[in-house]
Amino acid sequence: MDAFSDQCEAITQRLTGSIFEYHRVGYDRRPMTFFANGTVGLGAARCEQFWQLTNHESDLALELISRDGSVTCQLAHKGENVWHGRWSMYERMPVELRNLCPIPAAPRKVGCSNPELSITAVMTSCPERREVRERTLQNLRETDWGNRIVHVQIDQSSSSDRIGRIVDIGFQALSVGLQSGSDYILYLEDDLAFNQSFWHNLNCWTPLRSKRSILASLFNPGFATLSENKSEAWAAAKATDAICSQALILGAPTARHILSQWDTMANPVDHRIYKLGAQLDEQIYLHTPSLVHHLGVNSLWGGVFFQARDFHPFWRAPRLAAARATPIKDEHH
Repeated sequence: MDAFSDQCEAITQRLTGSIFEYHRVGYDRRPMTFFANGTVGLGAARCEQFWQLTNHESDLALELISRDGSVTCQLAHKGENVWHGRWSMYERMPVELRNLCPIPAAPRKVGCSNPELSITAVMTSCPERREVRERTLQNLRETDWGNRIVHVQIDQSSSSDRIGRIVDIGFQALSVGLQSGSDYILYLEDDLAFNQSFWHNLNCWTPLRSKRSILASLFNPGFATLSENKSEAWAAAKATDAICSQALILGAPTARHILSQWDTMANPVDHRIYKLGAQLDEQIYLHTPSLVHHLGVNSLWGGVFFQARDFHPFWRAPRLAAARATPIKDEHH
């Protein structure tokens, strides 16, 4: 390796092993993490989707790249923990990237005959909904989910197109979930109450234990079902007829397909997810009973406000038999 390659490798290890603060001076601050595959994790937005190290005028530079492939900003290395630069477009505001702390190692799970599922939770929200968002996060913490991490994707846009902004942060949140490497993404809106055994019930749910690439909803506003299995707490509905994105579970391959086709449709988030998911599987799975309840009475964007028809705050699945994985799909045909 030459000196530049050695330096790149050392910097990459620091970038991918730490949590940073991304500060657009005069605008906002947010935490940011970097994945080794060149994507931005926590803190990703339309203009900060990817990253790369480059050789700029014989010095190492960090480039943040937008969803369309254009360079958003180029940051110079100003010491071990700080990068400085400026946006290359729009307001051309100064940018600082500062190392906050190492990423903590995940705890080891010992002696578990049925290992916990690999699920990354993401939530979409906006600054003006801080109060309801914090209430929802507290509601989740008060279940057996406890202090497991939820990545909150905050809308920072000033556009008057509210539905378009929701679509954008939906894409960003799903991207973070996919980049985590988890088997499943839990996609949440920010105005929810939860079943008290939420984590236990997810880990006992056959559609997830079967390790299929699924699209599922934990919220049922009254879907017409195609089939059901009451003993395993699931029903199936036609994906193209589905609505609402209060609480979705996406297998990683399904999420990857949906994101790759995201801009081929002009629908709201829920219709976009279900219609693109239907290209892989014409049905979605519903947890029965619903594990989440929609708080409030008004829709965020002015549409119909839906409630779950079968929410049960205290329902708890029977303890899972050792490593059960029922072949679900065969039961639908």
